[in-house]
Amino acid sequence: MVKCALISGKGMGIMHGRNFNNHPDAKVVAVCDMDPNLLETAKKEFNVPGYSSIDELLANCDAELMLLIVNETRRIPPLRQLISAGRNVFTEKPLCGLEGQYRVREEDAKIAAPAIKEWRASGLKFGIDYNYRFMTHFKKLHEDVVEGRLGKICMVRARAHFNCWSHVIDQILWSMGLPEWVRVLGNPNEPGGWQRMIQMKWANGTIGSLDGSNTWGFDEHPLRVKIVGDKCHAEARGLDGWYRRCKSNTWP
Repeated sequence: MVKCALISGKGMGIMHGRNFNNHPDAKVVAVCDMDPNLLETAKKEFNVPGYSSIDELLANCDAELMLLIVNETRRIPPLRQLISAGRNVFTEKPLCGLEGQYRVREEDAKIAAPAIKEWRASGLKFGIDYNYRFMTHFKKLHEDVVEGRLGKICMVRARAHFNCWSHVIDQILWSMGLPEWVRVLGNPNEPGGWQRMIQMKWANGTIGSLDGSNTWGFDEHPLRVKIVGDKCHAEARGLDGWYRRCKSNTWP
């Protein structure tokens, strides 16, 4: 049984806490939040002791897995504290984004780098939540790519609502690896909306595009990933398991 401590009393934290607590091999044994109201919410949800600081949590709780579900603008300091204390950590993505997840910058990577270095030297387990990899249809798309059922990959085409933006990027990188180059159209400061158009190319010649917006609704699938090979093309859509694979070059 893995003993977990939840560091968050907000909605996303409660959701992750429930998921771990409902697993037969895990149990939430403590909660932590500096906000008294959120702390009380988490204590009632899991019926466990609560602590108002990570220092207090570490001093009184022997949980081996810390569920660090705090905002990306302030995630690195507590992460480093937990690693230094010898605790395994599960957290959200992106690891660092001082201006929010919609404006992750190279400077954020530099801030996160020491924490990653410390984790690698620690021997601890550290996970970032990219749960879409475990959804049946996205897993199927990945397997069709890496196991060669699509043949030689020629093109990638994807789109997503902003709420799924990190996930759609992860899906592309998971199956295709890092592109050789990327170019982007979009103004992060535009009022009333958030729009991106991205083109990319991989070293093997595969080309790709990714469009994003916060004006798409969930009624037309919040994300889609289509990968085209010379044998077959396949597409995974939305969060309800939609998947299709078809033979390529079937035009009459």
